[in-house]
Formats: sequence, structure tokens, C-alpha cells
Amino acid sequence: MTQPTDYKIEIKKHFEIGLNRSKINHISCISNRIKNENLTKEMVDELIKKEGKICPELLQFFNNIEDYTSSKIITQQDEIEAIKAAIIQSKEEIDKLMIEALEEPGLLYELNECFIEMYNQLGDTIKEMNYTDWIGLKNPNKNLDVLYLHVKNEQITYSQFDLEINYTVFQTNQFKEAFEHRIHLLEQYRAYLTEVYARHLMLPSKKILPIIQYKKGSKTKISELIYAIETENKTIIDCAKFTEFLLKIFKISRDEYKKHCHEIRNRKERAIYTKDLKDAIVSLPL
Repeated sequence: MTQPTDYKIEIKKHFEIGLNRSKINHISCISNRIKNENLTKEMVDELIKKEGKICPELLQFFNNIEDYTSSKIITQQDEIEAIKAAIIQSKEEIDKLMIEALEEPGLLYELNECFIEMYNQLGDTIKEMNYTDWIGLKNPNKNLDVLYLHVKNEQITYSQFDLEINYTVFQTNQFKEAFEHRIHLLEQYRAYLTEVYARHLMLPSKKILPIIQYKKGSKTKISELIYAIETENKTIIDCAKFTEFLLKIFKISRDEYKKHCHEIRNRKERAIYTKDLKDAIVSLPL
């Protein structure tokens, strides 16, 4: 027997693929001096010992340094395109899961909660998407796998004490572009989730409003019952809305209902189905 799907867990799993792909985990730093002088790691270490910190000119921001070293991702544009693709795929998977999930009864509240959690996570990630917060969260004093220096086609890890980021106009623009690109993509992700939420949870009639099946030729009988409730109603305050609700769940159009009501008024004996119902209740055993 197959286990029932936990839609909340599945939705969160696909959401986090798009979310996590947007995060910066590494900065690859390129120093023109080291590149031009063709220095080895040992020579770079000696240079740091003698002259102090290295000030790299070019900064590249990556989610996974292995993608960069294996040439899956070469440019910053490649990185942005990969984030976009992951976010779109996550949104499409969430959309599919929502269609399945709303076929199950009683999940509406849980799914609303799930979307609130995702919104909050996106909001927190957008707030933290700047270099100051990023470097603080990464804590380079304890974790060297944050700043990489490009040395002879290798990515060598160095601490923030060895690599000094100079806030020149050029470097500030690199930071701004890298982090703002991701902020823009995360905001787009939030817009995608709003679209999915609106389609499935804010306008749920197509999936949540039950359509009652009945035998062919019973429409007039059902219309008679609705007409009786509508005509004789003394207890339901908003009777017009109640009538609309009944017509929707029995899939009877307003025009069909009017036609049936006209037929009922023109009958010799108006109550046929409602009389049968009354007789059935009367004949119930005590």
C-alpha cells in the first residue's frame, strides 16, 4: 500500500531548491598582479607574509564553487541564468503539487500556513542579501571556505584577513550587481508564489467547491427543491446567496433554473418532488 503524499513537505522541498540556488556561498577573487606575474600558491603566501593583505580587483559570486571549477558556470551571467532556471522549475513543481493537493479534503488551512512560511523565508533571505550580512553569517574567522583567490587556475581559500576588499567604485558596483541581481530574482520568486497562491487558494472554487453528481433527468426535481427553499424561506437571512451556492454545487445555470421555475409555476400540481420528499419523511419508522 503506497503512503499518502505529505504535500506540505513536498512543496517546501521544491521551494527550497529555488531559494537555496539564489544564495551566494563563495566569492572568487582575481588579483591582476598575481595573474600577470603568474605566481604560485607558495609565492602568494610569501607575498601576504611580506606585504600584508592582497587586494583583488575582480570579484565573482557563486552558489557552488564546484560548478565554477568544473566549468559548468563560467560567467556571472551563467550564474544568474542558472538561478532563474531553478526558480522557474521550483514554481512549476509547486504549481503541479497544488493541483494534486487540493484534490485531497482538509488541506486548505495547512497549505495557507505553508505559503506564509515560504513568504517569511523569502523576506528574511532578501533582507540578508547584502555583503555585510553575508560576511557576518559566513563568519570567515572560523570558516575559510568563503573567499577564494584565483591562483594559477585554482581556487585557493583565504580568510578575510588575507584578502582585503577595497570599496572602490568598481568593486562597489560588483557587489551591488551580484547581490541586487539575486534580490530581484527573489522578489520575482515571491511574485510567482503570489500567482500560484491566488490561482489555487484565493480562487479555490474550481477545486474546493464540491460539484454534486446526480442522475440524468433530475435537474427539474433539484430545481423544485431549491425553489421551495427560496420561496418559503423564513430562516436563512441571505437566501439569494444560498440559492446561488446550491445552483453551483448542482451545476445548474441561472437560465436553466428560471426555466424550471416557470415550468413548476405552470404545472397543475406544482409540488411533485417536494411532495415525494414529505411522504418519505412521514413514512420513516418512529
